[in-house]
Amino acid sequence: MTVGGEWTNVSGTGKLWSFAVYHRALHPGFSDLVPYAVGMVHLDAGPRMVGMMTGPVGDLRIDQRVEVVFERLTADVTLVRWRAFPEGVPSD
Repeated sequence: MTVGGEWTNVSGTGKLWSFAVYHRALHPGFSDLVPYAVGMVHLDAGPRMVGMMTGPVGDLRIDQRVEVVFERLTADVTLVRWRAFPEGVPSD
């Protein structure tokens, strides 16, 4: 990720800052995923990132601890996804 114009390694963990649940696919390629959530994650390193959430959308809550999941589609394309830490992981 770029922070202040430089590439910086970050832990890939943070808190769910905001999210929206989609009940209609915005593109035909997402039809099989409905309902799905897209979240804004406030990384522990400071910046915020947007990405699709994994897991049940009804279990999501603001300030929930999340971690990055990389979904490799092809040799050239990898998507960033986010999943909630298991229950019982402290939120701070």
